[in-house]
Amino acid sequence: MVGLLPGKNRTSQIVIQYSKNVDFIISLFLFLLTFIVYVKHLAPTIFTGDSADATIASYVLGIPHPPGFPVYVWIGHLFTFIPIGDIAYRVNLMSAFFGALAIPIVYRIIRLFALKARGGFEDFTSRCGAIFGSLSFAFSLYYWAQAEIAEVYTLNTFFLVLMILLVFIWSENRETHLLYLLSLLFGLSLGVYAANVLFIPFFLGFLFLVDRKLLLNKKTLLSMVGIFVATGLLQMLYLYVRAWQGAEYGHIDIQNLGTFLNFITAGEYSGIPFSLPLYKGLGLYLAFLIENFSLLGILIGGIGIILSLKRNMLWSAFLASLFFINIFFFVQYDSFDLYDKLIPSFMIFSMFIGLGVYEILGLIKSPFTTGTGLKTGKKPGKSALKTGKRDYYLSLILIALILIAAAYIPVNSYVSHSQEVDRSGRIAIPFFLAHVLDEMPANSTIIDAWQISEPLVYFKIVYHMNPTVEIIGADYAEWPNYIQKRMDSRDVFLLRQHQNSSDKYYEIPVFRMPTVGTLYKVYPGVPSFSVIDPAIQYPVNEVWGEKLELIGYNLNQSKEKDGFSLTSYWQRKENVTNDFVIYLNLIDQHGNMVLEDAHKPIHAIFPTSHWSKDEILEEKYKIIFPPTVDPGTYQLFMSGKWDNDSSGISYRILLGTIEIGKRETGDALTHNDSDT
Repeated sequence: MVGLLPGKNRTSQIVIQYSKNVDFIISLFLFLLTFIVYVKHLAPTIFTGDSADATIASYVLGIPHPPGFPVYVWIGHLFTFIPIGDIAYRVNLMSAFFGALAIPIVYRIIRLFALKARGGFEDFTSRCGAIFGSLSFAFSLYYWAQAEIAEVYTLNTFFLVLMILLVFIWSENRETHLLYLLSLLFGLSLGVYAANVLFIPFFLGFLFLVDRKLLLNKKTLLSMVGIFVATGLLQMLYLYVRAWQGAEYGHIDIQNLGTFLNFITAGEYSGIPFSLPLYKGLGLYLAFLIENFSLLGILIGGIGIILSLKRNMLWSAFLASLFFINIFFFVQYDSFDLYDKLIPSFMIFSMFIGLGVYEILGLIKSPFTTGTGLKTGKKPGKSALKTGKRDYYLSLILIALILIAAAYIPVNSYVSHSQEVDRSGRIAIPFFLAHVLDEMPANSTIIDAWQISEPLVYFKIVYHMNPTVEIIGADYAEWPNYIQKRMDSRDVFLLRQHQNSSDKYYEIPVFRMPTVGTLYKVYPGVPSFSVIDPAIQYPVNEVWGEKLELIGYNLNQSKEKDGFSLTSYWQRKENVTNDFVIYLNLIDQHGNMVLEDAHKPIHAIFPTSHWSKDEILEEKYKIIFPPTVDPGTYQLFMSGKWDNDSSGISYRILLGTIEIGKRETGDALTHNDSDT
């Protein structure tokens, strides 16, 4: 204990303990700051695509897309038990938590570069570098964006920085149990992100260069390999067993060992690596780096690479090797989300930014020993005192300028990216999709891209909404085949119209949520909108433009007051050569328009120029209010104009008063534990 050590040793221990306490406080501050920011911008419920895939698999202990990510699923499943928000929010929260937890570890790694040369000013400079370097990463665009949704990247970053910290600590004390822990973490990390296998040779090379005798010790080596292999086999066993059990959610159909191996090695993506020319990838990478850290950050990071190599060649070269292998492999990866796969390199570059700040500050003479003459015990003369004061203030000015420049990187990132990464208000699309699934009849089919179909699967599995509905996620070009195979035996729905469908079938809107989306039902052949002697609730008999008559309409509001149904009846009185555009406007008590929906009748597939004279046509239109519209009383207006009329709205009538109740997203989005 510190209190039992005599003399210099006791003083040294007190200084070390004080330094550790300061580092702990700073680390805790960095975690809390980052976590609070991430939670503030966190997606409140289900996100699209891979994020929804990861959420569903975590909830049911299922199998997401190749290669399966079993460790992510296990940890994600634990987060689903947190009694906060809905299931998706809880898994999103995991990204924020591990994303924030990685930041103080980045801080600690940067600090380790200076621990051998302890001292007041050097501690100060290394802490400044570590703080600004870690925060530069925390608020970098692509890492921050991944911390706001359920994804593998922040958890993978946590594993990676923890492994880097472990090998650096091991290189200082050579404790064998750290190597066993490293093997365990490496094995687990592959169950979060399989591409970490690229880093294995560089970790082994670093260990070998530090202490080849200890690494090549048979007992140590066999133990490390055994832990690593056992961890990997456990994950593969989980995937195999869950696949055979027929997990409620799974992307694997085991036919034989070959199909299983193809899945866990992500064979279906084998054509993507090295499919992009290197020069194009490097150009993209430079743009990503600028977006993340700015040109100033790149400059300081470059200085950090050069000067840190002089200070500690082995440690810096190890970080640089991880940096370059991640870049080399993935900049040739032709993928729409290429930047996410480069997050390890962004993380390491942020370390070099921190080291750059530290090294640049280290070039300045410490102001605490400048010109005082106290070290020699001599009283300084007036000239020396004047020079000392000048050097003192010059040092302070230089330090302040460097710290301002260093602070600019994370502050600029925060200001520039906070709106772009913000997912906290992203409720409209999930709200719409929950309504979509609720509106569909039993035993029907809905088709859309995988990015959108996965949130529908989330509502179906997690909240047991419409369990007989078939949900198909497919490429746009494949839709006609799926439609033709199912249209004769079941109702088919789409979330957007298909351009190649007009000669085979028609897509008629079932309902629309303005500014968000529309649900279409597929009908074979040309539908008829002609009616005779319609039952009209509100007669109008108003001719617009002496050519088009609005005979009347029926208006009904849903019991939940979350939308309304409008059926309008039209008749062409004279020849029409152009088309009419209808506007539905929701106006609040102050006369402000809060919602607008514009379309060409009838459903934009049968425009006015195609109508027959004196034929009565019926258009059924259903509107669901997006969650952005506040509860209250509104007036609903219908207006219109000819599409070649540049003078603006020509005709307008009041349809009625609409009451919007308080929409509870609860049943679809915020179930409590008893419901789920």
